Amino acid sequence: MKRAIVVSVRMSKDTQTGEDQAWLSMAVMPTKMSNGNLFYPKSSDICVSTVGGAIKNPDKFKAFKSLKIGDVVNISYALNEFTQKPFVNEVTLVKESPFSDSDLIV
Repeated sequence: MKRAIVVSVRMSKDTQTGEDQAWLSMAVMPTKMSNGNLFYPKSSDICVSTVGGAIKNPDKFKAFKSLKIGDVVNISYALNEFTQKPFVNEVTLVKESPFSDSDLIV
């Protein structure tokens, strides 16, 4: 599990199926090591994006749609058994952003 901050929530429509989709982009925050130091992720591992479709994944779609920029979330990963690659399994809200959209968007 990793802690991240939401940097973008974008709605789109799948061109082939017409399904509404919620795209979520997050930035992974540093983690505390056992000796008290901070571990910063590699720059290539900071940005995490995932999508939830209204038909295929209605729970994810609803959860992603309700998030806003600046929210702190926990990311849970799972492993694809066929490709052996991790993917975002669940995103849970930890703390809502104290800022409004007008404070964060220029």
